Amino acid sequence: MPFQFVEYEGVRDLLAYLNPDVKFVARNTTRNDVIKLFAREKEKLKLFLESFHGRISFTSDCWTSLNTDGFISLTAHYIDANWVLHKRILNFAFMPPSHNVVSLAEKLLLLLKDWGLDKKVMCLTVDNASSNDLCVDMMKVQLKLLCDGDYFHVRCCAHILNLIVKEGLKDVDDAVFKVRECVKYCKGS
Repeated sequence: MPFQFVEYEGVRDLLAYLNPDVKFVARNTTRNDVIKLFAREKEKLKLFLESFHGRISFTSDCWTSLNTDGFISLTAHYIDANWVLHKRILNFAFMPPSHNVVSLAEKLLLLLKDWGLDKKVMCLTVDNASSNDLCVDMMKVQLKLLCDGDYFHVRCCAHILNLIVKEGLKDVDDAVFKVRECVKYCKGS
């Protein structure tokens, strides 16, 4: 819901009915509090990741919304001293189309540098779009990687599995259609 939701008269009436002692907060106050909380938590995570002694793996994905706004996400994955796997979403950022090779590489490098993690990269997992292959090659030149970046690019197995299932469903599509028609016929008779 938008922050403006708290200013709707019906919502205020409902909340006052549920708790007569409720103190209403303006949407601008709420928005500012959320931004301050985000900045505080980001700084804590940034300090922790800067002091982290290991390498960090990343996943990234791009997509376009229904109204054609582009977005990119960057998630960090690391194992702590107790061998517990952690993941933290570092960025969910606006990324105007087109998602070409140069703009992807520049944006990812900018996000990594913003977090101070460009020297701690272990690998990057992305889907199998052809632009990602070239993007990864461009990033290899810019980053200090282990093993000359041989293990830097990791292909997303969930994306591969999704492509396999979609292709398999094309083959059974005709059979599924025939079964549905048989069920319709039986129900109708």
